[in-house]
Amino acid sequence: MELLKVYLSPINEADFKVSVNGSRVGQAEINSTLPFWQERINWLITVIKSLEAIRFRSEDFQRSGEQDWMVQAGLLAQDQKTFHPHFLTNIGKALYQSLFPPGSKVAKVLQNAINLAQNNGIQLHIQLEIAADIIGSTRLPDYPWELMHDDRGFLTQQQVTFSRYITYDAAPPKLPSMERVNVLLISSAASDPENGLEKLPTQEQQAVRRGLGIAEKEGHIRLVELKPPTFKALRDYLTEHRDETAPHIIHFDGHGLFGKRCNNILDNGQLCRTIHKGVKINNCQRCHASLPEPQGYLVFEDETGKPNYVSAREIGTLLQQNSFTDDSKELRGVTLVVLSACQSGLALTGTSVFNGVAQSLIAHRTPAIVAMQYSVSVAGATAFSEQFYRSLGQKNPLAMAVSQSREAMGVEGNQWYRPVLYLRWQDNEGGQLFAAPPPVIPTRIKLKPSVFVPSASLVITALVFGVRMLGILQSSELNMFDQMMRLRPDEGIDPRILVVTIDDEDLKYQDDQGMKRRGSLSDTALAQLLEKLKPHLPSVIGLDIIRDFPVSGDQPEVAEKLKNTDNFIAICIGNDPTTGDKGIEPPPEVPVARLGFADVHVDNDDILRRHLWRATFNSNTACQTEDSLSLKLALYYLAKEGIKPETTRSGDLLLGKTRLQRLQTMAGGYQNLHNDGYQILLNYRSRDIAQQVPLRDMLEDRFDPSWVKDRIVIIGVTAKSVKDDFSTPYSINKQSDKMRGVFVQAQMVSQIISAALDGRPLLRVLPWWGDVFYIWLWSLAGGAFVAVVSQKFAGHDRKIIFVLTTIGVIFVISYGICLFLLIHGYWLPFLPSIIASLAMSVITFSYIYQLPYKRQ
Repeated sequence: MELLKVYLSPINEADFKVSVNGSRVGQAEINSTLPFWQERINWLITVIKSLEAIRFRSEDFQRSGEQDWMVQAGLLAQDQKTFHPHFLTNIGKALYQSLFPPGSKVAKVLQNAINLAQNNGIQLHIQLEIAADIIGSTRLPDYPWELMHDDRGFLTQQQVTFSRYITYDAAPPKLPSMERVNVLLISSAASDPENGLEKLPTQEQQAVRRGLGIAEKEGHIRLVELKPPTFKALRDYLTEHRDETAPHIIHFDGHGLFGKRCNNILDNGQLCRTIHKGVKINNCQRCHASLPEPQGYLVFEDETGKPNYVSAREIGTLLQQNSFTDDSKELRGVTLVVLSACQSGLALTGTSVFNGVAQSLIAHRTPAIVAMQYSVSVAGATAFSEQFYRSLGQKNPLAMAVSQSREAMGVEGNQWYRPVLYLRWQDNEGGQLFAAPPPVIPTRIKLKPSVFVPSASLVITALVFGVRMLGILQSSELNMFDQMMRLRPDEGIDPRILVVTIDDEDLKYQDDQGMKRRGSLSDTALAQLLEKLKPHLPSVIGLDIIRDFPVSGDQPEVAEKLKNTDNFIAICIGNDPTTGDKGIEPPPEVPVARLGFADVHVDNDDILRRHLWRATFNSNTACQTEDSLSLKLALYYLAKEGIKPETTRSGDLLLGKTRLQRLQTMAGGYQNLHNDGYQILLNYRSRDIAQQVPLRDMLEDRFDPSWVKDRIVIIGVTAKSVKDDFSTPYSINKQSDKMRGVFVQAQMVSQIISAALDGRPLLRVLPWWGDVFYIWLWSLAGGAFVAVVSQKFAGHDRKIIFVLTTIGVIFVISYGICLFLLIHGYWLPFLPSIIASLAMSVITFSYIYQLPYKRQ
């Protein structure tokens, strides 16, 4: 809890001095004008009457100009029939702007304190140190400072708690905190209809018991109810209970009243003791004697059950007298008085600010008082009491308990602002009743962390790797792989590749030109395209379009072109032994040496992550080539660059210094991979892989010849009416964000030639033992870092925050390393390693702190 002390002292009737001081936010002071002053008239009593009222009654506000001022100040609606709907907010803003003027240094200190509390996730406790001095009619403690509103809301409904500290010439009491607290409940059923005090129900007593239920069971709070609820019974109880049964908290549930009582001696020798509600009456209505200054009263029962008005002075004196003792080891007095009674925190007029019940108790050295500044409803008092004791039972400070109880009264009603907390307790600004628990000293651990962490990390690594081998993590690892692939920098198009696309407009273009189509590309269009490309000397041409039919008999020249164009590669589809499908035939005019298969392997989630570059199909297949279209195109291109392929004994392909190495059954995140043929991971270069030109532009010479010269030209379909698309790691939405097959082929070609010519890395994985080692390293790191942090902050209240921060840092570092290495060609086991690290972190923390312990 962050503490901000705000000291208020009067200068004259209308002005006062504000000083603020926070240990971590600095200090400032300013002279300011009190709110609710207008033309030398103090309207504070009008404000208090408004806060006291449940609803507006015109007869209660008959002071000259009073209602006009209320309209002007935003307390009364324009029709002067009801309170303004935002009158509480308007009062709160006036209080705030008076105490913390906008732009002032004190306002900046307050805001710094609020920001500091919010950043640390704690409450800001404002201790209002109010001078007891009275100048004229100015009484600073009478102002409802807890209602302050800073335009964003009431401070008490944000992250701020309040307590009042009335300063006067006496040292504040210093009482010890306790491990068990005794609560004395006084429930007075006394009523006095003549003064508007109706009989109270018993529901608040039940609320107190409900609130204390858990704390009573745990043994750190003991509840006793005073029977009978008389002032004499209270005196007797305090006198007779001076040991461990002495009450630390007195809770009074009954009526309260602020007014005047006649103490005149009648002719029969008895005191008059007639009570008069309010402050206006000056003479007793019974004996006509002059009345003393007003003060607060609590309504106890007398021996017959009738009301007994006990003054603030009488109650304060009783509690102070019973706090004296000759035994320094004995508990000294009541620590907290909770006054769930109307107007028990109200103090008005008179020559002393201590004429309210709560204020009088403070003057008589009771350290803490919770009281109601104004009248409170039964429902409001009940909600407050239950939540207050529920919070107190959790050993929360009084300031926090009062704050939580205000919320329980309903933040949108007119009850929540009525409770007020007075604290005048040396070295205990927040009002902590309970003693702090003794420090917890972990028992000696037989196995030192330096031995436990490496040992446990081996077990965790084995478990995680075992789970991984079962394939449980495969889907998540592949998704993480896709995420990292999307985060890599875009490498742009490959300038060595040109893609000739056939879209829906190209299909229409062929039809409009009278070209007879069988499929997406007519014989005529294909022949014209080859004719357009030939003079510009492309390195190699690949047709990524199925043509399982011969050229039309009336166009023998087209068949001749396909047969004799040495740098033209066509495709076929291999057989599928699982279905008995023979595959799809190639164009019969193209020899086998210039064929490449277009088969691909997609994963179970329909995402294409692997590049099938060589395969041996069955003898009855319709596709008699062993090389993929992408490999064929790449080899043609590389041959012109002076790079010839070499095959190793293991079947890997060497292209200069680049090795196309076959994926194994266990490869990276793949477990039990279906690895028919020769596959590598597909290292996508960019979402847009190559220069694109529509077919119609090529046929009508609308292209730059430099796009063709020495390029790999791939012809493929992009028409939406033809289904040839794949989900890739770039596909956030698998239904719509797909890549056309011709561009996939371009990605594969680019991968091979870029690796051979530019040294661009192929994607590789660690051997299985390398994965095990990497996972173990991060498991060990997680345990080691948490062990160091846990031991370093062993006595810190927020050690769990430091541990969680350490785990977060480990996650970020691990992710960054894996992303960096993926960019440079290595797919590391990020997910298994971070699971192992997290598991090891939790186990290490639990091992150090959650073992059986002993207290010292």
